[in-house]
Amino acid sequence: LDRAPQHEAVLASEFGAVFKTAGTYLVKITAGRTNVKGWPRILQVIPGPVAPARCTIKNGPAADAAGSPLNDIQADSPVSILLRARDDFGNFRSEGGDMVQCMLLSSRDHQVHAEVVDLEDGTY
Repeated sequence: LDRAPQHEAVLASEFGAVFKTAGTYLVKITAGRTNVKGWPRILQVIPGPVAPARCTIKNGPAADAAGSPLNDIQADSPVSILLRARDDFGNFRSEGGDMVQCMLLSSRDHQVHAEVVDLEDGTY
């Protein structure tokens, strides 16, 4: 008795998502009400590249009472501000390595390059 070749039914499905918020997600795939083999899985979404327009400046020790980090600085006093890097969606960057520069320009066109310290956690 000859048997006809058996073919396994293969069902394919695609799904996609765009994650705008960095964080940990549980991805669950079911068929009917049963988890598909190997699922659910943990997905870690990391922040995207730095977006300069979304970065924020926080007050350093030289901030005045109004919250502006660079008002009425006394000569020969250290100035400190903190830049917090963000991606296009406003997520804080969690690692360093971004190219961050700071330059001070006087009214006499005198330029002073400030030291930028990479804290390796998305802050400079």
